[in-house]
Amino acid sequence: MMYLGQHLNVVNLLGVVTKDFENSGIMIIVEYCEGGSIEDFLEKNRIWFHDENNHETVSIRSTTQTENEQYSEDNQSDDEPESELEGDEQLSNDFSSTGSQFDDPSYEKRGVSFTRTDLLCWAFQVARAMHFLTSRNVLHRDLAARNILLCTNNVVKICDFGLARSLRDRNTKKYYKKGQESVPFGYLAPESLSSKQKYSAYTDVWSFGIVLWEFFSLGVVPYFQENIGFTEIENYLQNGNRLKKPHHAPQFIYDIMTSCWNAVPESRPLFDSLEQQISKLLEPELLQRFFDLNKVYMDSNSKNCESAKNRFLATLKSCPIALFFSQKTNHNNDFTGGIPLQQLA
Repeated sequence: MMYLGQHLNVVNLLGVVTKDFENSGIMIIVEYCEGGSIEDFLEKNRIWFHDENNHETVSIRSTTQTENEQYSEDNQSDDEPESELEGDEQLSNDFSSTGSQFDDPSYEKRGVSFTRTDLLCWAFQVARAMHFLTSRNVLHRDLAARNILLCTNNVVKICDFGLARSLRDRNTKKYYKKGQESVPFGYLAPESLSSKQKYSAYTDVWSFGIVLWEFFSLGVVPYFQENIGFTEIENYLQNGNRLKKPHHAPQFIYDIMTSCWNAVPESRPLFDSLEQQISKLLEPELLQRFFDLNKVYMDSNSKNCESAKNRFLATLKSCPIALFFSQKTNHNNDFTGGIPLQQLA
């Protein structure tokens, strides 16, 4: 994580606790994302989703009444009209810069309204984060709504990369044992599901398409509606089948999804292209806000880079015969694993 540098849309490393290392091991301190995962948010608040284009509130109700529904009915008078969100009235009302709505004890009961614009904001930020990781020659391999966290200012951050292989709780319905490793079958590209188990930037792009599908299905589990088991997904995809268009996804969004699911990996768009495509669907003022929020992280990277350069030059002066190595990166192609400069013993 230190090698990556910092980015607005990545859960950043803040520090490391090495005290009592022999008994407790190393503990890392990372940014706190008070909103929890996007997956949980969508599941808890999907009844409050508002489609700006249709000007109607989506109502997804089970046979039993949820806490959100009961709270809404108990606190709304008969003559009080349902609030309708227009244009840019979205999560910024709840995820404000002046304070966090998560501090409100009633948050769990009252629910949070969100719109298609919010879904696009999240998608844009995830594409930016993945573009950043790819530029550092890092693969995620577990990109999913459960690994995307929500913060104030409607900022989302990608987590669970790098440490995902060793820290992941494998006993969930999202993972399936394949060989010696538990893998998220529903999010993997065909080439990752095959016996070769190939991973590249293009396989992360496939997963990004699944994330888009999760967003616009409001948190439905991929392939659940198709009633397809883990062991059947590979054949299902090899036969040319793909997830169907979510009810709340416009055709142009579904076109982006299907482009991510191209059977030929090299024909899938890379994250810089996805970032550009989605940015065209958002207002310039909204985009600029996220650029401005990211500036402090970019400035920090610049300072850290200059500091690392000075330390490197100082090392050369103190040890002129030292040898260093760096593995060549292959930015948007198959993962080769960038290795920071290290002194050989």
